Amino acid sequence: MDRTSLVWKYLAGGVILLFLGNCIIPAIAQNTENPLSTSRGNWLYVGGDGPGNYTKIQDAIDNASNGDTIFVFHGFYVENISINKSLALLGEQRKTTVIDGAELGTVVTIQADDVTLCNFTIQNAVDPYGGYGYGIKVEANHTCIKNNILGPKNSVGLYLYKAHNNTITRNRFLYNGDAIFLIGSNDNLFFENTIGYSSVYGFYIVEARNNNIHNNNFIFNLFFCRCFGSTIEDMNNSWNGNYWNVPRYSPKPILVRTGPFKLSFQYDRNPAVIPYGNVTTEQSIYTNLIFTIKGRVDGVFNCSPWDGTGVKIGRLPMLGIVLNNSMRGGKLKYNGNAVNFSFGFGGTTFLYTTFELEDAVGLFYHQKTPLLPTFAPHFRAFCFVKKLTKTTYHFTYT
Repeated sequence: MDRTSLVWKYLAGGVILLFLGNCIIPAIAQNTENPLSTSRGNWLYVGGDGPGNYTKIQDAIDNASNGDTIFVFHGFYVENISINKSLALLGEQRKTTVIDGAELGTVVTIQADDVTLCNFTIQNAVDPYGGYGYGIKVEANHTCIKNNILGPKNSVGLYLYKAHNNTITRNRFLYNGDAIFLIGSNDNLFFENTIGYSSVYGFYIVEARNNNIHNNNFIFNLFFCRCFGSTIEDMNNSWNGNYWNVPRYSPKPILVRTGPFKLSFQYDRNPAVIPYGNVTTEQSIYTNLIFTIKGRVDGVFNCSPWDGTGVKIGRLPMLGIVLNNSMRGGKLKYNGNAVNFSFGFGGTTFLYTTFELEDAVGLFYHQKTPLLPTFAPHFRAFCFVKKLTKTTYHFTYT
């Protein structure tokens, strides 16, 4: 090989190495004095010990430009921030990168399109004057909110107001007053979120349509959802594949109110039997016992034979249902035989526990009082059970 060929070979190799060096973003940038250039603009850093890093998230936002990325190192940031530029705000790790609102109102307000918010715990959004405080308030479009923990102590975890085409994925809404407000917001995606332990509503939806609410976990909210709209078309949302607190084998009805006395239903027709995420199960089997239960179920018209929340009717030598004028058309009765009967409980007594009864004899459901639109039929059961299987689900939040 001649000398000229070697020169060209080494020169080409040097150019390639120089290109690769400019494309690699260091994982730890505490010692970076100047922001690194990427395809999304400049990078700014908050926290850490780098000489050019900011101490406040809002200061970095104020000095950023459209298309920039702000990386926040783990720490506890007491701030109420406002994002009015199209940028990405990334936390180092969602459990250890905390933005605390200090009970001074909304923690994060997003008023620019094309914002990404990822890997934070956002908490303590309480209005000091008695109104609502929002963990995240979005008044923009094409926002991506991913992999955050919303809660505890937010009046509302997430509020979308006239915000369209946003993506809300893999967040944990835990221990909020209400988890999600969706007001006048259309064409949004809620996917693989866990919405749990809300003291009032998991979802509160007003005049919002074409939203896809798919593959989420709804666990231990006082009310799963409340929907209001002027017309059915204004409330045409898609529910699919969600886990509704207990294993559910029948469609889940979602009540929609479009007037003072006008009610209708939407359905999650493919609800999940087990929750999404890290879940382990513990199972115990009992034989030959007398079993009594008392409670209420919903979804009387979900399927045939009749099925309710976490309830699967099976081989029951005697089964009776009487609703005593509680629905239009008078009494409803059902008698039938099949395979098994299973049901689930939520709350502090049984936690995430389901029971399956095999060869149960002497089961009776009844509704003594008129069925109000927002209440489910009450039932009592007394039976002899040849075999009972108790399954408990243990959730692990990561």
